[in-house]
Amino acid sequence: MYEMGEGVMAEVVVVGSINMDVVMSVPHFPAPGETLEGISLNHYPGGKGANQAVALSRMGKSVAMVAHVGGDGYGVQLRAGLEGNNVDTTSVGVREETSSGLAFITVDAHGENSIVLIPGANAAVSKADVDAHEELLKNTHALVVQFEIPMETIVHALELAKRHGKLTIVNPAPARPLPEAKAAIEKADILVVNETEAALLSGLMVEGVAECEQAGRSLMQLGPRAVIITLGAQGAVLIDAEQVTHVPAPAVNVVDTTAAGDAFIGALTAGLIDGLSLTAAVELANCAGALAVTKPGAQPSLPTRKDVHAFQAQH
Repeated sequence: MYEMGEGVMAEVVVVGSINMDVVMSVPHFPAPGETLEGISLNHYPGGKGANQAVALSRMGKSVAMVAHVGGDGYGVQLRAGLEGNNVDTTSVGVREETSSGLAFITVDAHGENSIVLIPGANAAVSKADVDAHEELLKNTHALVVQFEIPMETIVHALELAKRHGKLTIVNPAPARPLPEAKAAIEKADILVVNETEAALLSGLMVEGVAECEQAGRSLMQLGPRAVIITLGAQGAVLIDAEQVTHVPAPAVNVVDTTAAGDAFIGALTAGLIDGLSLTAAVELANCAGALAVTKPGAQPSLPTRKDVHAFQAQH
């Protein structure tokens, strides 16, 4: 359990990315050179940072984002979408000279996805932006970061949060090699990775529950107090100084796996702020992730606190 202070401006600060997701549904992923007739095309607000901010807000937490959007129509929509989900966008800047971040997501008939990311304004989130909003980090419970903005900005935000004694949750996605990611991982209280990220960062094969402990122990040596490896339908494995615990996930019908990890992190962080143990927070997060895959899109699929608790009670 993590002790939280009083007198916050926002319970969680997310320093991260905001994208518009352009989602194409297809019968299967196209082979090189193949022309494939798609099933549908939709636009959804996304970006790992924004998704996790919305996930946290829907789990009942006050959230502020430090981020950028572009000076385009997407930027207007993205800010409005965050505000509609009660995310504080006071610290979201507008970069008139560039586009908003874009993610082109292809989803096949089994709900699996592949993603091409165009950073746009996300690449302009700087250390100076973090410094300009240091008061947020002084007056919050937790900082959540991902890897869709410049690494030097991520590391700087973590340094400030640690200086002010805040809980730091790092989601190193999209995956980057360890030499590039190491400085951020060193400053994580809790590191949340999927199998691919765990394998890349640890240099070990991670293909299921049995291989998670070694990879998690290896990553803990870099500094985190706990490592959580998410395994999709198999749930998650929690590794810390006291335990290695496999927490299974409820079985559901998968429609779209986009943002399942973001729902997981939102519920995990919310649970910790509410005083849950790590194991109980992971159980809650598994339920949020399971609910997210039953609906299409990123932010539209993120469940509410009420829905997650009701689903957990049923399972």
